[in-house]
Amino acid sequence: MTKIIKINDLIRKLKSKKKVVALSHGVFDLLHHGHLRHFEEVKKKSDLLIVSVTTDSYVKKGPSRPYFSIKDRLYTLSKLENVDFVLESNSLSSISVIKKIKPHFYCKGPDYKDLRKDRTKKIYLEKKTVERFGGKLLITSNKTSSSSKLINSEYIFNNDQLNYLRKIKKKSNIEDLINDLESLKNNNIYIYGEAIIDIYNKLNVLNKSGKESVLNFLETKSSAYLGGVLSVANNISEFVNKVNVSTYLGVKKNYLSFIRRRLSKNIIMKYVLKRGATTIEKERYIDDYSNKKIIGIYKLNDNFIDYNAEKTLIKSIKKIPKRSLILSFDYGHGFFTKKIIKELSKKNNCFKSTNVQLNSSSIGYHSIESYAKSDMLCMNELELRHDLRDRTGEIKSLVKKISKKNSSKYYLITRGKKGVLLFNKKKNKFFKAPAFANQINDKVGAGDSMIPIISLCLMTNIDEDISLLLGSIFSAESIKHEANNFKMKKELVLNSLETMLKI
Repeated sequence: MTKIIKINDLIRKLKSKKKVVALSHGVFDLLHHGHLRHFEEVKKKSDLLIVSVTTDSYVKKGPSRPYFSIKDRLYTLSKLENVDFVLESNSLSSISVIKKIKPHFYCKGPDYKDLRKDRTKKIYLEKKTVERFGGKLLITSNKTSSSSKLINSEYIFNNDQLNYLRKIKKKSNIEDLINDLESLKNNNIYIYGEAIIDIYNKLNVLNKSGKESVLNFLETKSSAYLGGVLSVANNISEFVNKVNVSTYLGVKKNYLSFIRRRLSKNIIMKYVLKRGATTIEKERYIDDYSNKKIIGIYKLNDNFIDYNAEKTLIKSIKKIPKRSLILSFDYGHGFFTKKIIKELSKKNNCFKSTNVQLNSSSIGYHSIESYAKSDMLCMNELELRHDLRDRTGEIKSLVKKISKKNSSKYYLITRGKKGVLLFNKKKNKFFKAPAFANQINDKVGAGDSMIPIISLCLMTNIDEDISLLLGSIFSAESIKHEANNFKMKKELVLNSLETMLKI
């Protein structure tokens, strides 16, 4: 008889058996002696021990987790003598399983002896739920261990990552990091730049046409997502009370209702209309089998916005209150006129963070020099080398070279799999963080995703290394998803921090 069972089949079995039922729930990513002792103690108090296991998509423990798939985790648990049934849980918590099984005991390990130490506070709801059905919360007392600590040290992180995390751990603990994140929420954020609609079309290759030399494809799926400053705003929205976005939309096809349905409720979007243009569409065609991009077709108008639109935006810039964070994302599609850049440069009482992107339509026109008065300049390594016309120079030398041309305090350089580099010009000191991503679906927006959180941290004087760690978590999570189809959750960041620091 297989021990791996679906929950409805398990419920039918339990109805025919009058047994004392115990339920344990968790990820069980790597079984260790603590789990075995826990199960042994629970089985002594029950007739049937059921273990529910969180499925892969609901494990929110940060990069590279779970290490083992749900199939492997279920199989391993099913081979334990003390475990009677194992089931997959398609939920973030055990609440739904408790409600259906109604166990006599809901069992947790000794690390839950003081319920107040559960940062998520889910244990209180789990306790209340099991008691509602006549059950009891049982805390085992045997020695425990940490799957995350074992996996982090032996399986997931390389030496660079481990050394970096050990440095973070010396500087801060999880309580300090929670306080750091909470301290960000009352800051004013103003985001300026182009709104983009990312369209992803999945294709299957059919064959060459019988009559012409044309390769034919079958479109299997088409999805549209918010891109540009819209996705940037969404991604930081849960960490502050309010986000202000200023952008332009096209007169011909503005996507306004589509955008409003997908923006977080605490985002205030103000827009001007660009004459003779649609809202920017960046359409990619993707081979469904390999998930590789085949071709990109852009619908955009790179002409600058007109005088009236420019005047409206300048007026909004003048109204930005002191000590605000201003994020400028220049995608090179006609939003940032010379007058708008000049007006932004005057906001000396705000923290100004600027990203000037090099893309297929801005090569030859891209320049960082226009934003010399920003507090932080953000670019990837290719953009840095392009601006300095230097393919081979050592990266730190190039950063120092460009810093001499600008008055910015910070220089943030994203380097893909090499991680991220930050230069504090005032301290004349470099800070770097390794990349933590192991699952890459789509790199679009990976750099954009880390800029707001790093900027917020630096503006509020949070340590540079901690700022980069938070940015790296944002980036690692972003590239797991297609396009910019992801809004970072505060709970996910906290879970990631808590797990990653178990080393």
